[in-house]
Amino acid sequence: TGLDRVRARKENNVETHVVLSAVALVATSLTAKQQGKPGLIRSPSRLI
Repeated sequence: TGLDRVRARKENNVETHVVLSAVALVATSLTAKQQGKPGLIRSPSRLI
């Protein structure tokens, strides 16, 4: 998810990083569903 080690100093930057990570996870889930591969919903590297 990219949230285990956030490299940001300001709270606003951390919030932005968390929101963008969530958007990436949702996009990955939607792509997996559209491709008919529900087992890859949490595997962005295997979808590409």
